[in-house]
Amino acid sequence: MAFKKEAYFPKISDLFKLDKRIRYAHLISADGQVLDGGMREGLQNLDPPELRAARIQQFRVSRELVNEWAEQYGKYCYSVIVFDKIKLFVFPIDEERTLYVSAASNISRSSIERILSDFLNAHTT
Repeated sequence: MAFKKEAYFPKISDLFKLDKRIRYAHLISADGQVLDGGMREGLQNLDPPELRAARIQQFRVSRELVNEWAEQYGKYCYSVIVFDKIKLFVFPIDEERTLYVSAASNISRSSIERILSDFLNAHTT
């Protein structure tokens, strides 16, 4: 799955409408700036406030690493990281932007992958 580069990206609030188990979504620039997004209203963020900025920078660095791997393995499509409390999805939108989405751990991986992939394909192709 690859998404075409396009200046437009729908509002992150549209992602929250897809499934009530989506907890968090951020669109991050290549330099680590938050372009849009946040936590679903009414939910407690699992990240301590003092670590949020550092985590965004860690995501930025990990995207650079995966882009290096792409030289050997082909284009980076997306990543899934499964924890006890959440599932975290990382989608490179284009060279400049990455979408991070976390969902509750009780959603099936195939279900949320399909929901997010369908949304991104509908809005970025």
